[in-house]
Amino acid sequence: PGGLDREISAVLRPAVNWRVVLRTALREGYGRTVMQDWRRESRRVPGLPGVRRFSQPRAWVLVDTSGSITQEEYDQFMAEVAGMARDVDGVYVVFWDAVVQGVEVYRRGRPLPAGKGGGGTVVRPALEEVAKRMRYGDVVVVLSDFEISDAEEPETVRLVHDVARRAGVAVAATVGVSPPAEWGWRAVRGEGMGA
Repeated sequence: PGGLDREISAVLRPAVNWRVVLRTALREGYGRTVMQDWRRESRRVPGLPGVRRFSQPRAWVLVDTSGSITQEEYDQFMAEVAGMARDVDGVYVVFWDAVVQGVEVYRRGRPLPAGKGGGGTVVRPALEEVAKRMRYGDVVVVLSDFEISDAEEPETVRLVHDVARRAGVAVAATVGVSPPAEWGWRAVRGEGMGA
C-alpha cells in the first residue's frame, strides 16, 4: 500500500545531508594531507607547483546498539550509514553498547551490516577502538540517543577530545538527549532522527 511505502521511505531516507558534512570534512582532511610539489606543474595555473595528495580521510561511524535504541532508530542509523557511503569509498561502522560488538566496512551497493547489542550504554570502548585505528583527518560520527552512562566521565571526555583533535570533523548525531557540552563536537539532530 502507498502508506506503507511512504513510511519505509521516511525511515530509510537519511535525515542529515551527509554530502555537506563529508564534503567539508574531506576538504579539511585534504587540506591536512596535501603538499605542493614542484616535480609536476599545476594543470590549472602554469608556472605554479602541482599538489600531491597523501591519503583520503576515512569515515568512522559509531552506531549505538544498546537496549535503549528502538528498531526504528537503528534503521534510521543504518540509513545514515548508507547515505554517507554514497560519497566515500567505505564507511567503518563500529557497533557498540557496553562493549564493542564489532567493526565492519560498509561499501555502497552492498547489504547493510547487522549490528549486535542490546546491553547497557558505555561509549569509551568504542572511542578507544576508533582512537587506535583512525588516521589524522578521518571523519568520526557517533549515532546514539546519548543516554550514555559514561559520557561525562573525565576519562571519556579526554578520549573524546583526543579523537576530535585528530579528526577532520567530529559529529555527534542524536535521536534523544543532546550530547554533553563538554564534548565540543558538532551536534546534529535531524528531523527524521527523533525528538
